[in-house]
Amino acid sequence: MPKKLDDILKSKKGAEPADAGKSKKLAAIQAAVAAMQKKFGTESVNYLGNRKAEPLPRFSSGSIALDKILGGGWPEGRMIEIFGGASAGKTSVCYHALAECQRKYPDDWCGFVDSEQSFDPQYAEAVGVNVSELVTAQPDTGTDAFGMVQGMIEAGAKLIVIDSVAAMMPKEEAEEEDYAHNSIGSQARMMSKGLRKLTAIAGKHKCTLMFTNQTRNKIGVLYGSPETTTGGKALEYYASVRIRMNQCGKVEETVNGEKLYTAIETKITTVKNKTAAPFRTCTLVINFGKGIDNDAGVIDIAIGAGFIQKKGGWYAIDGKNVAQGMIKLKEYLEGNPEVYAGIKAKAEEIIRNDKVEQASAPPPEDIDADSMTDDEIAEATMRDDDVAEEGEV
Repeated sequence: MPKKLDDILKSKKGAEPADAGKSKKLAAIQAAVAAMQKKFGTESVNYLGNRKAEPLPRFSSGSIALDKILGGGWPEGRMIEIFGGASAGKTSVCYHALAECQRKYPDDWCGFVDSEQSFDPQYAEAVGVNVSELVTAQPDTGTDAFGMVQGMIEAGAKLIVIDSVAAMMPKEEAEEEDYAHNSIGSQARMMSKGLRKLTAIAGKHKCTLMFTNQTRNKIGVLYGSPETTTGGKALEYYASVRIRMNQCGKVEETVNGEKLYTAIETKITTVKNKTAAPFRTCTLVINFGKGIDNDAGVIDIAIGAGFIQKKGGWYAIDGKNVAQGMIKLKEYLEGNPEVYAGIKAKAEEIIRNDKVEQASAPPPEDIDADSMTDDEIAEATMRDDDVAEEGEV
């Protein structure tokens, strides 16, 4: 069969270099990127080329335990939702985020949109927030809140906390005089429209948006959890990180001969995390008037890693009992700062080197039908079907 004319000519001229096709592909990509940058802006389209992907920039949450389950801290330039029941510490976590962001970026500034009209400057300052450099806003409606957030983003804010979604009232609802009138879906429509607009603006300016949200119960749910959040479903999809906070206990201490509650224990679960492995949990101790007890987080990680051994009610370091009970252990570490510094350094090293392995199901066994009887084939097929059904549950 005669060769094609193109093949004959190519054989005479010589083979095309191996990297010629690659250079043509690169030139085509660069031309396409240049054209799109000219039309849509230089920040809209980029080509990574041979550059390695850089780690996502983050800032600390103020708690070493929370940093661990987040993947190293709060991701920058993303949307975050913090939701949970009443008195779970959602606003306290936001105050700590503001303090850590101000500490890491002293030349930038942060904002706090107080839709609930409940901002406490004294508590925020006690946590570590520089209140004199914090821009606060108290909008009347959710529409005004979105406008204020957009203005802060375009003015160069690094972190904006919106507290909370549940208090962001649609403008049409605010203008109604009849309190019994039911505006179905108005808040969900407002949230969906506002988030669509803010996503591109916040991403362009590398601004982190942190929303707090409240929980409600669905009516008539017989199976599964009836828990849901306010404001519709839009924030669930736009948020890169979603954490659930639930109060799981109280800390009682004796003060001047009187037993008083001095702190709460809060369980945090990362129900969604597009920047690290999700479904991680930790427990925070939030002291009244002081904020998150970071020492408790360090101790929790140290116990899990074996730096501190728990033997019943006793706590041991290097095999030697040092304290009985958590309160005595904290007092021991406060009196021995060099020991605490060594344990904290090891805990921080764990967070830096923590690489969570993604769980994956084992590959199905190959069925060699030629060497198997009909009964063996049927048994193997049923076994694979059972594995598939277990994975779907």
